Amino acid sequence: MIKRAVLFLQFILFLSFSFSQQVSLSLDGNNLNYSSTDDIGGFQIFHTGCVDGASGGDATANGFTVSTSGTVVLAFSFTGSVIPAGEGTLVELSGDINQDCLTNFIFSNVNGQALEWEVSEQSSDDGGNVEPEASCPDGTEVCLTLNADLNLEYSSTSDIAGFQFSHNGCVEAAQGGDANAYGFTVSASGTTVLAFSFTGSVVPAGEGTLVELTGNISEDCLSGFIFSNITGQPLSVSFPVIEVLGCTDVNACNFNESANTDNGTCEYPEENFDCDGNCAADLDCNGVCAGDAIEDECGICEGDGPEENFDCDGNCLVGTDCTGECGGSALEDECGICEGDGSTCSNDGGCSADTDVCLSLDGGNLNYSSTSDIAGFQFSHDGCVDGAAGGDATANGFTVSASGTTVLAFSFTGSVVPA
Repeated sequence: MIKRAVLFLQFILFLSFSFSQQVSLSLDGNNLNYSSTDDIGGFQIFHTGCVDGASGGDATANGFTVSTSGTVVLAFSFTGSVIPAGEGTLVELSGDINQDCLTNFIFSNVNGQALEWEVSEQSSDDGGNVEPEASCPDGTEVCLTLNADLNLEYSSTSDIAGFQFSHNGCVEAAQGGDANAYGFTVSASGTTVLAFSFTGSVVPAGEGTLVELTGNISEDCLSGFIFSNITGQPLSVSFPVIEVLGCTDVNACNFNESANTDNGTCEYPEENFDCDGNCAADLDCNGVCAGDAIEDECGICEGDGPEENFDCDGNCLVGTDCTGECGGSALEDECGICEGDGSTCSNDGGCSADTDVCLSLDGGNLNYSSTSDIAGFQFSHDGCVDGAAGGDATANGFTVSASGTTVLAFSFTGSVVPA
């Protein structure tokens, strides 16, 4: 059993607990109602011009001077009086009042220290402005409250094997209650109340008075609540809070830091943009946020780059052909003609310019055109020639003979066939 007590004492060193707002506000028609855990020493209400006047309520009842300008309602006491902790109508407003036109609030205690505040959502169930009831958040295993006798009440869904909480010196003593009834040892120091059982007993799941406190007790002076079950596992603990609906996602554009219950109204920026509509990514070359358009090597957005064989300035990077085409395949013929067939430089329309003897057939006659004197000639055949005679060869005294494969002509006297 002592081991369980030690386990609880080790566990309580690592956990903490926090509280809710000090002043909760709500509108009931044109009445601004309040519920406060602290005395109110003064307040200011900022508005958009919807408030024509402000008077009455507990502010006037407690001697406050209330004044109204075009944007602010100011209330304080020249005598140092306060609106005591509690609830009621803070002040009665006149004008076209709604929750949206009341833009900000400032509350302070009698020492001038700021009080935390929150505005409860207006209910539209019956067309009225009903202040919601406070309750512990969903999933809370131990719900705590302080009753009028300063007893710490509990409602628990699990057995409580031990508990501890801190205070600011407001607790003078702690005893009694179900903690004492179930054999817990309860001790109170100047900053801490500690309760556990050496025998392993528990405060069973249920509700009742957990412990009776002595001193100037309020929720605000208590903190750091740590509760555990019989196995030393932590139990979730809370005081009742007024549900404030809104967006609870800190990444949303309309995150409401006052909300404690998400109502599904979160709004998020378009992909690649922030909540102000600014591009949060890089712009492409078309100025499109997070676009994929890029410049080609010539610096043209979404360009295709330079034409094949050319640079970005249009200069040919390879050779040109005879037509002047960059990278073309056209060539000059032997006559120097681009894409020519070589016929423009032939003799008699058939031989090239550098031919000495250009031959042609005209029936059975072998004609010639020569740029030089011919002193003899010979040619082979495939048997097609039966005989050879006559012509300028015979006329110029050539001896002409024909065999089955060859025609031979020459002069025994050295005569020639003139050019």
